[in-house]
Parts: sequence; C-alpha cells; structure tokens
Amino acid sequence: MPSKDKTLYIPDGFLFGTSRAGIKYPDRDDMGLIFCPQKALAWGVFTKNLVRAASVLDSEKKLKRPRKVSAVVVNSGCANACTGEKGMADLKRITTALAEELHVSEGSIIMSSTGVIGQRLPVDKMLKALKGLVSSIGSAT
Repeated sequence: MPSKDKTLYIPDGFLFGTSRAGIKYPDRDDMGLIFCPQKALAWGVFTKNLVRAASVLDSEKKLKRPRKVSAVVVNSGCANACTGEKGMADLKRITTALAEELHVSEGSIIMSSTGVIGQRLPVDKMLKALKGLVSSIGSAT
C-alpha cells in the first residue's frame, strides 16, 4: 500500500527558491532554483538526439566529467531549443547574472529549460526575476 505521507524531505545543505518571470503565464512561478552553498558533485546523462537545446549543450560541456556545482536554475515555458548561438548567449547572460547574485562562478551553475521549441528565452523578464528567485531561497514550498 502506498504511503500517505506527503512530507517533502529536503537533504541537508540544499536550498530551494521559485519566482515568477511571466515566461508563459503571468500568474505562475516559472523559474526554480536549487542552491548548494557548499557545492555538490554533479554529473549528467544527456540525450543522443541531434537536436539539443542550449541548456543541454551548456550542461554537457560543464559536466564532461563530474564537477562541483553550486546551483541548478530551471525555467518552464521556453525550451530555448533550436535557437543557435543567440540562444547560447541568452543562457550565458542568465547564468552569469545569477552567478553574481549568488557570489559563485558561472561555471558552477547548470541551467535546464522546458517549454516551447524554437523561441529564445525572454532574457529581460528572467533577469528581472532573478533577485526574487534568490531572495526566495529557503521559503519555496
């Protein structure tokens, strides 16, 4: 019989946050953050599909070998797939700004995006949401 326990057990050393950038819907949180101030060892297994989003390409590069990661930032509403070099530059603007907010290196931030394919990230909206994302750390439910 399945457990009815709905408690969320959070591992020590990890903090979570969410914010609303308005990527697809104006009234829903669409960005999330997992932050580990002490860094955590990470590695990845990635799609073999020839079509890979900017976040997959960036994560593949950063996680060629297991490495210490400070944060994983996720967004929904825009996959940032099939967006070429501009999509990579958009991702880099967001991860660089987040690194500054968290006082960590950009290389220790992994990004994951899901949503509409063929559209670039709404960078300005997402950059505006970063302060709220960081300030929500520890209060996400």
